[in-house]
Amino acid sequence: MKILNISRKLSLGILISTFLVGCTDLEIDNIDSIIPEEEGGNPTEILSALYLNISGVYGAYNNAHALENVTSDLHIPPTRTTGDWADGGNWRSLHSHDWTPTHPEVNAAWTSLNRNIFAASEVLFWGGSDQEIAEAKFLRAYAMWQLTDLFGVVPIREVDEPVEINPIILSRQEALDRVIQDLNDAITALPSSAPANHNVATKEAAYALNARVYLNKAVYEADAPGSFNFSTTDMNEVIASADGVIDAGYTLTDDYYLNWRASGTENIFVSVNDMFSYWLPYLSSGQGGWNGFSITPELYDLYDTGDDRLGKGPGTTGYVFDSNDFDPSDDALNIPQGILVGQQYRKNGELLEGVNYVKETQLLGADPNAGYKLMKNIPDFPTKIVHFRYADVLLMKAEAILRGGTSSDTALDIINEIRASRNATLLTDVTLDDILEERGREMQWESVRRTDQIRFGTFLSGTWTEKSGTTDDHKWIFPIPEVQVSLNPNLEQNPGY
Repeated sequence: MKILNISRKLSLGILISTFLVGCTDLEIDNIDSIIPEEEGGNPTEILSALYLNISGVYGAYNNAHALENVTSDLHIPPTRTTGDWADGGNWRSLHSHDWTPTHPEVNAAWTSLNRNIFAASEVLFWGGSDQEIAEAKFLRAYAMWQLTDLFGVVPIREVDEPVEINPIILSRQEALDRVIQDLNDAITALPSSAPANHNVATKEAAYALNARVYLNKAVYEADAPGSFNFSTTDMNEVIASADGVIDAGYTLTDDYYLNWRASGTENIFVSVNDMFSYWLPYLSSGQGGWNGFSITPELYDLYDTGDDRLGKGPGTTGYVFDSNDFDPSDDALNIPQGILVGQQYRKNGELLEGVNYVKETQLLGADPNAGYKLMKNIPDFPTKIVHFRYADVLLMKAEAILRGGTSSDTALDIINEIRASRNATLLTDVTLDDILEERGREMQWESVRRTDQIRFGTFLSGTWTEKSGTTDDHKWIFPIPEVQVSLNPNLEQNPGY
């Protein structure tokens, strides 16, 4: 009979990061997610909880979402003149690349991802169905890939090991090998499913993650940032994985923002999350939000006039107010999706006093209206957290072709397919720089931008609003949280920290 005994030791990485709601005094509380000693475990229940836990990693403004987006050239978290979002400088330090091993979001991402790896291993340990085992392997690969990407190491404790044993530490290469093995198993065992907004793992979701892993494999195999060796073999694996998704029948959605509403033909793997904290930081207090994060001017400048990704509806780019657009009795009228610029309006058409967004902003002492806002997820619909999407798969395929992979398709045709669907001007040629820019336009705030910038070499050396100069090379990965290093003697702090 199997007896499961899970320790309170934080180094297990099974902490739940919770936060107090509010803008001016947000705090992170770490509490143990304790599974009491029990006879056996229910893999179905563990798997169900694991799917919910994914929303905690990517379904709000903090955690791994913050490490990927707030640190990038697309996202800026101003502290307002009202004092909103000061929070001890935690958000500003991420954007300006001044984080330390004691940063709360670094610890939140570490513990959440480790917890998800352990939960997936529990499903395998307790012997779920073949379908459950395949799903758990995909979810374990997803969490382990992200932990490998962010921190470069992965601590592992087997489910049945006694608590006195400290978790062993997998190197980046060892963790990468495990991720690839789990994905190979998942791709073989998971069923292929028709295009839909699947909130459980499918073969196509595993293909999409596999493409992402192989596209970045050269980064993970390097000893330091610089010129990465993107092999033809790896790029062909990206292309083959992308073709596995394409062959399933996914298509681009004509209405870009429909993917974050009720439907859409692009979403491969999603979480449906009712957490209001996902969109609250991006709206002003006058709109019922927390007047927090904005986009950088650099993101806004990437778009052509008329690009559908700028948004549609009152208060978005280029919109001229028309009272006929508003009907308070029409439930189909939503808070606008897109980049919110200039004067904003209430849903009933009333002018929203004092909410008139301007493009430029700064990290400290920003006016409440400083910085355009991006709204993908809106409170009018159940919030969809999109993990993998067809347009991302196409962009990865195009990049792999430019990096030496072989395909009957051309990178230019693929990029223009996306741009045509977004009502953007078609390109006559395409370079890797164009790919990075297109990923910025298409994938804003989808928790991959830092990873993209490191792969393209712009994360450390690039400059953008409130990030000037060159970041030290060691910040291509994050520090191991100080508290975790103190608890596990097998953990060594990442170089430079």
